[in-house]
Amino acid sequence: MARALDGRTGQEPGVQDPTRLQVVTTPHARNGLPHPDADPGEPAAGRPCQGHASCVPICPSRAKYTPLRTQARWGPSVTPVTRAVVTRVRIGGDGRATGVEYRTYRDGAVTSSAVRTHTVDADLVVLAAHAIENARLLLVSGAANSSDQVGRNLMDHPVLLTWGLMPRQIGPYRGPGSTSGLEGFRFGAARARRAPFRIEIGNWGWSWALGPPDGRVAELLRSGGPDGRGMFGPRLRHTPRCGQLRRRCCPGNGWSRTGPRCTCLWRPG
Repeated sequence: MARALDGRTGQEPGVQDPTRLQVVTTPHARNGLPHPDADPGEPAAGRPCQGHASCVPICPSRAKYTPLRTQARWGPSVTPVTRAVVTRVRIGGDGRATGVEYRTYRDGAVTSSAVRTHTVDADLVVLAAHAIENARLLLVSGAANSSDQVGRNLMDHPVLLTWGLMPRQIGPYRGPGSTSGLEGFRFGAARARRAPFRIEIGNWGWSWALGPPDGRVAELLRSGGPDGRGMFGPRLRHTPRCGQLRRRCCPGNGWSRTGPRCTCLWRPG
């Protein structure tokens, strides 16, 4: 597919010059070798990517970054506080942050008496609570908003997904989640009319369309056999791949008359 796209051009409405399509490989830092200083005994120490293409929600080979790596290097002066929610940043008379106020709770607690309020003094306060919570904390604390722009201009990145059936097996899920992409739409005269975007050539298989394949495998193990019991052996190995193709292009019992024709052959062994 990359060979068929690379070097072609795309014409956008209202833009005089076409955009040249150039397939660019996606950089994946975690595909490299671990840093030579990585401690092999450290929890989830640096490992090269094994190409499972299932980075979310967890990386099977633990090549992806995890907070456990950072927490393993914390000294005795760092104390994590769990089951706690920061409610306000404390601001001094000079406008500088002097600490935070937070509330703790117990799992399963449903009464207000189970909630305790605490304060912490600090010379430096770092907010790392993502775009929504950072803005909320600043607004309720009356902090850092001289521009009146805190909480405004939030930008998301919408995604449009497209799938296709290849004429032969290409090994989805074997390799990084994104192998390459078309980056040319990030630039050019069209930027005066629209936001930049990129087209990713992904390797996620049918995960986004139908859910991860392990869910389908679990379903087959429970009741996927012809007698309503579990499915095992060569048929199990083949069915998730073939069945997902059928579910996508042939909804219902049988082949779709209007959709693409799907051929799925199964040979035991």
